[in-house]
Amino acid sequence: MGNLPLKESMSDFVQRLKERKLVQWSLAYLAGGWLVLQVLDVTAEPWGLSNGLIRTIQAALVFGFFVTLVLAWYHGERGQQGVSRSELMMLGGLLAVSAVILMVYQRADAGRSGLSGDGDPPLVEAAGAAFGPAVAVLPFVNNSPDEENAFFAAGIQEDILTQLSKIRDLTVLSRTSVMRYQDDSDRNLREIGEELGATAILEGSVRRDADRIRVTAQLNDAQADESMWAETYDRQLEDVFAVQSEIAREVADALQATLSPTEMDRISSAPTGSLPAYDLYLRGREAYLRQNPSDNEEAIRLYKQALALDSEYALALAGLSRAYANRPYRFGGDPAWADSALVLADRALEIDPREGTAHNARGYVFGTRGWRQEAYEEYLRAWELDPNDNTAMNNLAASHRARGQLDQALIWWERALHIDPFNPLYPDRMAFIHAAIGDTVQAVRLKRESLASLNPGGSNARAIEASVAVLEGDLSRAREIWEELLELEPSSPSFREEVAEAAFKAGDFDAVIVHLEGTSSDSSLLFEEIGGNASQPRTMLLYGVSMIEVGREPEGRDFLTSLIALRMRQIAAGNEDPPPWLDLATAQAALGQIDEALESFAQAQQIGGAFVAGLLGPEDGWGTALELTSLRSDPRFQDLMGRLEGDVADARALIQADSRPAAQL
Repeated sequence: MGNLPLKESMSDFVQRLKERKLVQWSLAYLAGGWLVLQVLDVTAEPWGLSNGLIRTIQAALVFGFFVTLVLAWYHGERGQQGVSRSELMMLGGLLAVSAVILMVYQRADAGRSGLSGDGDPPLVEAAGAAFGPAVAVLPFVNNSPDEENAFFAAGIQEDILTQLSKIRDLTVLSRTSVMRYQDDSDRNLREIGEELGATAILEGSVRRDADRIRVTAQLNDAQADESMWAETYDRQLEDVFAVQSEIAREVADALQATLSPTEMDRISSAPTGSLPAYDLYLRGREAYLRQNPSDNEEAIRLYKQALALDSEYALALAGLSRAYANRPYRFGGDPAWADSALVLADRALEIDPREGTAHNARGYVFGTRGWRQEAYEEYLRAWELDPNDNTAMNNLAASHRARGQLDQALIWWERALHIDPFNPLYPDRMAFIHAAIGDTVQAVRLKRESLASLNPGGSNARAIEASVAVLEGDLSRAREIWEELLELEPSSPSFREEVAEAAFKAGDFDAVIVHLEGTSSDSSLLFEEIGGNASQPRTMLLYGVSMIEVGREPEGRDFLTSLIALRMRQIAAGNEDPPPWLDLATAQAALGQIDEALESFAQAQQIGGAFVAGLLGPEDGWGTALELTSLRSDPRFQDLMGRLEGDVADARALIQADSRPAAQL
């Protein structure tokens, strides 16, 4: 009998729920909310919706549910239009709570959105996220009657790799590392899996004959060396994109990877409706990947032909953008080509906002101009679109390094190395960071790891040997290696500059001038010769200081004055990187402009922190420390160096901390 009031109370409560249709209102709201979330998932990328906006909408839907319950309780039965005081208090409380939580979301999103000029931003958690199953897509065998179609088989492999790399649940090994197995006719999949760290290996073949293609694909367990899935596709040539998409979906399914609707849509979309344009694009991409001036020009020609057949081909536009950007920044062409590269990338993104290659191209141009925040945002967007894009990872790392955030840069390079284990670039970049914080032993180890991925005796390997000699304090050996390389490639501007750098650090200023002038003593000719080279400011600095040292002071002062004017123009144009300020400091110090030099050095230290320490290097090594001799006795300079030492200590502590997300790698 004592429980009767409680039963009656519960019965009354249930009856009131029914009368007010609270369950029906709740179900209707949840159904509508689910529909909104599905629409968001599909439209977020095409419409370019930010993560912050998406989270705001999600939070609003959650709190809207409680608002719906309040309204249903009071109005579900009677349909009253008036709102009582108690309702207002309830709704006001809910809105206040939602406003506080949304503010927290927005602040967290701002911390994740990019670089900050006010201190170190929070660590990018995504960079330390755990990896999914790793798959290696080995080069496909060309079985076509015409050997000329080898480019087509290579293109199929590259496109399948690209499609798989868009799936966040998978780790897709980079093309750079898997291409080492291209000529391996007797593949041992277990050994390849161990070398690459792969869970599964996809191999296949392509036969193209007239308007027909046959593609075979087999996914193997890398550890058990057993087949997980295999299929043969006999199709019309026009079905080539559908075949690539089917293979990507089957591989994802075999590895139990979950595809979002957006990922499914992206891997199912055909990039062009013109097969001849696709052929030209594949040939252009193969030429571009060889990364030399003549092949870069061939890539430009082929991309243009592809666009003549399909002007809406976003991939070809993005490819042409990258090739245009190569002209000034890799091969010493007119800087105006970078403007054209931006126009092409923008056009590609107008057609397909999800084209990560175009975001990388925009970021590359922004980065070389020192527009660090803009570059970072483009690289981050490219990585969000393609979580296996090691190019974006490398560029994100470089952006953090330029801000002195060496711990975050190291995490991104470690992640890139996991995706691309045989790329010598990443251990080399990581070595710079360890050298900057004074860990020479680790820096040398990473340099030697980089050497292991290069052809012994090649120019790249010898260049790294020279940098190892610098780290070990054997500067004469480093200079000897650079001189040998210059003898082998006398037309190489970079080798000339390195030899000049080595001579400068040895105090051999006559040799600096000889190497930079070549066979001419006309400094104006030198200026024209290096005018389009990306290393021009450094060359001008070495040349100007050396001429002052050998008694050619008027010419030397003219060069340094030109360098100062160049760097000031770049800074005025928005360059946010430390090197322009550091070059200003060294040139101003050489000209006796002590106050100006100290101010410039302070700017470099404030922007770049520990990165500037890496640029300076040890006092008897490569870098610019020796050019700042005239500042060393000034207490203001000593104070700045103390701050720099503090930056290095902070970076060292973060890198050595056991709690770094990189430990998940």
